[in-house]
Amino acid sequence: MHDTHKIIHTLSTERLILREWRNSDLLSLYQMVSDPDVMKFFPSVLSELEAQDFLKAIQDRMTQHGWGMWACELKATQEVIGFVGLNIPQDDFYFNPCVEIGWRLRKEFWHQGLAQEAAKEALKFGFTELNLDKIVALQL
Repeated sequence: MHDTHKIIHTLSTERLILREWRNSDLLSLYQMVSDPDVMKFFPSVLSELEAQDFLKAIQDRMTQHGWGMWACELKATQEVIGFVGLNIPQDDFYFNPCVEIGWRLRKEFWHQGLAQEAAKEALKFGFTELNLDKIVALQL
């Protein structure tokens, strides 16, 4: 039996740490995915149970690959403000297989350049560490 657990990479920017999710991050994640403004372009807000399932799915994918949708933590306060990272979409897109970049932040952290700061670091990781030829951004 093979152990599929990989070392999960941590990234750092001037203001942020992109890190592995902890179970203790669930409340922050739930605050974000239950906010109608944050979830405006998604099918619906998530319940607490759905947020738990979502967290487990993110953790499982990070364990499998060693990277993914990192928890985005403010260095100044150690508060998780959302997620930013890379993902292999499960949807049946005509351009699969691919790696996408994505982000979602709690509303109170919008308009501060934080998603852009973290996304630049995630892109750098994808191109330099993973040696990807392309990374796509999906607009739903």
